[in-house]
Parts: sequence; C-alpha cells; structure tokens
Amino acid sequence: MTNFNAQTIINYRIKMNQFSKELQTFTITILLLNLLSEESSYGYKLVRDIEERSEGHVKVDEGYLYPMLAKMRREGLLNASWYMTPSKQRRKMYNLSMAGKNRLRALKEDYAKVATWM
Repeated sequence: MTNFNAQTIINYRIKMNQFSKELQTFTITILLLNLLSEESSYGYKLVRDIEERSEGHVKVDEGYLYPMLAKMRREGLLNASWYMTPSKQRRKMYNLSMAGKNRLRALKEDYAKVATWM
C-alpha cells in the first residue's frame, strides 16, 4: 500500500481546476493554516506563498482568499491586526489562534488517516 502525503499528491502535477470544490477548499484551508503556523502574514503574500508551496499547482484569487480569511477569523481560527509598513502602507497581518493550531493538527491527522486508505 502506498502512503500518500501532500507532496506526493502535488508531485502528480494535478491542477486545482481538476479537483472537486470540496478538495480545493480543504487544500487551500490546510495550506493557509500551515503557512500561518510558520509565520504571521498578509493576504497578498499568502496568495504568493500558496502558489510557491504548491509548486504552482494551487492558484488562489485574492477575491476568494479574503472572504476565506474573514470566515476563518469569525470561526476563531485566526487573529488579525493592522501593521504599518516602512513605506506607510497598511497591511492586515494574520496569525493562528490556539483554535487554529488545534484545527490544523486535526486536519493533518484526518488527512493522514485518509491517505493510508489509498
């Protein structure tokens, strides 16, 4: 039995537009939570980091990302605060709350279980 992980699936070069909407949402959610577990970040950088982390296979439009971030904040998974850049631009910085860390751990565990069934 082959043990699949996220990198293995990405290596198959499957484009996101071939995935079901549910799998797209799950993939983007786990990528977002994982990125924010590593460091605080802002929307545009998250868009770029998701694409880079997925080796170009996951492309998230900002029009999709920001409502998703807002929903995750309402669910208590993320904290957000405004930050002023040296060039005087305001950015909303996001980081994981404790609930977000717990959700990420649970999603990774669920994903690992499902991957063993393949």
